[in-house]
Amino acid sequence: MSPRVRMAWFLSAALFGAGCGRVAKDSGSPVDNAAAGMPSATGGSPDSSGAAGSAASLGYAGSGGSPLNCTGTQLSPGPLSGLDGFELSRSMVDALREAPQVVDSSALLARDWPSGEQELGSAEIEAVHAVAHEAALKLSQDETLLQSVTGCDWHTGSSDDCRDTFLGRFLPRVYRRALVAEDRDEMTAVFQNGMKLGGDFASGVRAVVEVALQSPDFMYLIELGQNGAAPARARALTGYETAARLAYFLTAAPPDDELFAAAAKGPLKSSSIETQARRLLGSPKSREAVRRFYSQRFLGPDDTSSPTSGYPDGVAALAREESARFVEDVTFDGAGTFSALLTEPSTWVNGPLAKFYGYGKVTGDEFRKIQLDPKQRGGLFTQSAFLHANSKGGAADPVRRGVSILRNVLCMNLPPPPPNVIVTVGNPVPGATLRMTLEQATAPQPCRSCHAVINPVGFAFEHYDAYGRWLDTDQGQPIDSSGDLDRTDAAGPFQDAPELMAHIAKSNDAQTCFVTSWLDAAYRRNASQNDECTIAAASKAFAESDGKLVDLMVTLAESDRFRYRLASELPP
Repeated sequence: MSPRVRMAWFLSAALFGAGCGRVAKDSGSPVDNAAAGMPSATGGSPDSSGAAGSAASLGYAGSGGSPLNCTGTQLSPGPLSGLDGFELSRSMVDALREAPQVVDSSALLARDWPSGEQELGSAEIEAVHAVAHEAALKLSQDETLLQSVTGCDWHTGSSDDCRDTFLGRFLPRVYRRALVAEDRDEMTAVFQNGMKLGGDFASGVRAVVEVALQSPDFMYLIELGQNGAAPARARALTGYETAARLAYFLTAAPPDDELFAAAAKGPLKSSSIETQARRLLGSPKSREAVRRFYSQRFLGPDDTSSPTSGYPDGVAALAREESARFVEDVTFDGAGTFSALLTEPSTWVNGPLAKFYGYGKVTGDEFRKIQLDPKQRGGLFTQSAFLHANSKGGAADPVRRGVSILRNVLCMNLPPPPPNVIVTVGNPVPGATLRMTLEQATAPQPCRSCHAVINPVGFAFEHYDAYGRWLDTDQGQPIDSSGDLDRTDAAGPFQDAPELMAHIAKSNDAQTCFVTSWLDAAYRRNASQNDECTIAAASKAFAESDGKLVDLMVTLAESDRFRYRLASELPP
């Protein structure tokens, strides 16, 4: 364990109450870049650590109004960030890469995890314990795998030398940094205790694996910064800390060997971060990480295995796969733009899913890319996964769909409904369409003030049933999917969902909202007012790149907040 992280093993949650977990509140005043030892907002010269500023990167200035005061750099305090179940699973497999089969991640993947801003609770720690315990036990019972993981044969040489070889090989993967003497001393003691209790070398390995995979250094991204790197209030992260943050942002996994080797040379400069970011974005793990981002941000919980999902057998999972393949294709292989994400009239289907949609002659289980009628479909939000996630039971729900677009695509702040107000959506009047019923139900105040904004956006999707299949009529009447978007720079009339999304794709509000969503992912916390200047700078760069999705991720990885911490955020 890091010599600056002193706490009992198995009590990772205590980090937030201990010295490493204390997060001081910033005073709110802008930080002078030069005094803080940080690069200027427009690039500047390297600081004493050798890290250079990015021309696309502005700092954080909580102006509290407009225009923004972005001449200084204010870094808002960030939380100690815990890994989620998917990231922990990938990290365990990486640490035990010579024997990945001993890691059964089902206990990690079968539950919801706190966001990066929240500490891991007892349930999460118990899940990690169960997986780590089982992996260590399986490994200790298979001598062939044990020799692969340790990298030596303790039968033919010194067991102490073999132990040291194992610790020097395994622990840097777990801690995502170089070892220090205290790490070796601590884990040597763990090894000796395990060997004493179990009576053999394998028991020592088992003890180290089980303890290390539950250590705070493994379960959290612990960012202490460089000792004595910069004076005053800002401290650059170490190369290892930046590499870990970069890897988990872009691949949801620990740094690979190349990134780890780059980090070992010292702080990562902006140019090095860009090079490594673009390399990582070309990896299969990055594609999976991008899939996860869109699924979590826009599609919500995966209920594909739920018997109450309402889909025919197997179709729910296929619908999620359709959206995953679409965002992967748009991001990495296709147009690569925000506009394409919202409007491109193509998708990925196999035979069963095509039959479900009624798309025609697509057969077999292999997914393939097809072109769609642009008058009916375009982009992620006219696909089954989104439309069903924003339905209720087996009925389409215009309110849910409208709220989801306004909140998640346009970042519009919508107040919750008044207490004790229930809107019943159905067809109580014979022949009344869903739109007619909802318009009538939400016409009176206090409903009308909010639903006048929400309903038109939801009605844009009236041509899609609860599962995203196309409808021409409702209750025997032609469907009316027209509306008028309000309270945004994309305001104006539209005839249907494709036209609505085409308007939104050109919206500065929508692009800024999208940038903010990715900032949340990059910084592992929700954006705050102190992020306004970085968001403004990243949004400007995003617009100038014609909305290139990959370029946005790289821009955020190069930003000051990604590479620096205030001294007040760090433990003494």
